[in-house]
Amino acid sequence: MIPVLFTGDMNNFIEYTPLEKNITANTATSANTQIIGKGTVMMAVEGSKHMVRIAPVFYVPDLSMRLLSLGVFLRGGLQLNGNTERISLLQDGQEFLTFLPRWDGATIFIIHTYLGAKPSIRAAEQIFHPDFETYHRRFAHPSNDVLHKIGKYTNGLPSKIQILS
Repeated sequence: MIPVLFTGDMNNFIEYTPLEKNITANTATSANTQIIGKGTVMMAVEGSKHMVRIAPVFYVPDLSMRLLSLGVFLRGGLQLNGNTERISLLQDGQEFLTFLPRWDGATIFIIHTYLGAKPSIRAAEQIFHPDFETYHRRFAHPSNDVLHKIGKYTNGLPSKIQILS
């Protein structure tokens, strides 16, 4: 399994599983770090109406930024088109993700996205159906009672979230 994305923020995940055994990884500074879990991340691309579901995503608590692997996307059949102003990944000829320079003239390219269910919970549910534990984490760990009633007082959420014990 080749990871597409690495993140140091547990809140990025819509689905997460701790690894049975941590994986030691080398960083660009030759230091060692630990990969302790993996899961799924939803990205809403800024300026676009689509959401991208990315898995596997590895959780590395020491990271201060998210890292994407262009090589893995290319091995997965996506195509690359770019110049000094933008780099686009294409899937079946359609734009999948676009990277822009961090600032004018920069050689580091970034993606402007929202992670998780921030832009639209309904859009995320079309791709992934969150369970109680996902809602519990996303809403800053409210009690079972609060989650039972949340749909009654909000727009776009199920009227009742099923809690499995």
